[in-house]
Amino acid sequence: MRDRLLVSLGGLNRERYMWPYLRPQLEDELRKIRPDIIHAHFGPMGMCAAPIARALQVPLVVSFYGFDATVLPRDGAWRMLLHEIFAHADAIIVLSKIMKRQLEQLGSVPERTHIVHLGKRLHEFPFSSWNGRSIRHWISVGRLTEKKGHLDCIQAFQSVATIDPKSTLTIIGEGETRNAIEALISQLGLKDRVRLIGALSNQATRDRMRSSDAFILCSRTALNGDSEGTPTVLLEAQALGLPCVTTNHSGIPEIIPPESKWLLAPEGDINGIANRMLDLTRLNPAEIARLTFAGRKLIEEHFNISFEVDKIRSLYTKIKRTNNTFLIKN
Repeated sequence: MRDRLLVSLGGLNRERYMWPYLRPQLEDELRKIRPDIIHAHFGPMGMCAAPIARALQVPLVVSFYGFDATVLPRDGAWRMLLHEIFAHADAIIVLSKIMKRQLEQLGSVPERTHIVHLGKRLHEFPFSSWNGRSIRHWISVGRLTEKKGHLDCIQAFQSVATIDPKSTLTIIGEGETRNAIEALISQLGLKDRVRLIGALSNQATRDRMRSSDAFILCSRTALNGDSEGTPTVLLEAQALGLPCVTTNHSGIPEIIPPESKWLLAPEGDINGIANRMLDLTRLNPAEIARLTFAGRKLIEEHFNISFEVDKIRSLYTKIKRTNNTFLIKN
């Protein structure tokens, strides 16, 4: 009861509160399974699993995805726990070069920190060649949360809407900033131009993206330090053949091809985002086709799930047991 009260008042982290209850059950199950490797996803689960891995003398791999590399380390207690993971995990997996640098600055061993991208099943995202249409219908996909930058996106779109009365913006997602977003849409007089349609299924989202002309994502660092890893919606949009305007935030530049990097705006720079959007609308069809082809090629070569699975499989095979200490042999 004490712990539950502390959780409700914000004085105790929910995950850490659950660890004493989860660990015995998890350890019992793992003793039955007798795994060759424990792979924990997200930093908190790695922290929960680390003592169990040591007790069972099983190698531990921990994957980090975003908030666990940016927000949690602001807490001194979490930083101490991170050091425990870094000391005992046989491999740390991150999504990008910038996340690798962030964790290494916190104490992760470079030789045991590996980049594995979030991959996509490319057959689910058939590429559509650019057909020469004008760019008027923009789409953005993401939880309605501060770090997705939807408020910046709407303000930037206002500049586009002023110049092109036929332009529209569709936002797919649901979350805690919905009221603020609706208020801004009303304040700017964009109710007939900006469609806020809530969360959709994966298939319905893909269908909406296919019927759009361009993709936009205005990611930014939230006030609490939360930031993106590598947003999968940017992978999906490029795989489908949409030109993308986005921000120079976290690992995003690493998932944009060189041909399109000029469409990256500084995060939070509303005028900069609007100018990138307008610049894209002024390109001729051949130039847009070149951008979309480069985007698809990047996803095929570096974010194909088959290749990324092979990276993880290869990493597993490098983990060896030596005198009850598990090392990565690079």
